[in-house]
Amino acid sequence: MASVPQLATYTSSNGAYQITITAANSSKGSITATYNSKYTPVGSLSIEGDIGGYSWVTNDSGDLTPFAISFSVSQRPSGRPYYIIERWSGYYTSDNVLVMTGIQGYVNGDGTVSTICLGTFDFTI
Repeated sequence: MASVPQLATYTSSNGAYQITITAANSSKGSITATYNSKYTPVGSLSIEGDIGGYSWVTNDSGDLTPFAISFSVSQRPSGRPYYIIERWSGYYTSDNVLVMTGIQGYVNGDGTVSTICLGTFDFTI
């Protein structure tokens, strides 16, 4: 079992979400990546930066187990017409699959609000 996520592009099983991990800092448990979401109330969303984190544990034999992993992205453009946030949380398997559940929150200037579950998906390389 790896102690850091593999640097690669992971695509959700429905094809709507993609995370490209470009760096993983094992001392901080942080992940630098690019996140793409095809469908939001404002169209597609693409955000790059330190957007993820991970943490692993060991079992009684000292072996690494699948580790917890999460990503969070948000956007509020200039003029603040809306704010959108998407968060994913789950685990990283020994065969380099992210199994995560996502949520999205959205609010805009006219008072429209939305909170939805994006679903649970396997993200594969």
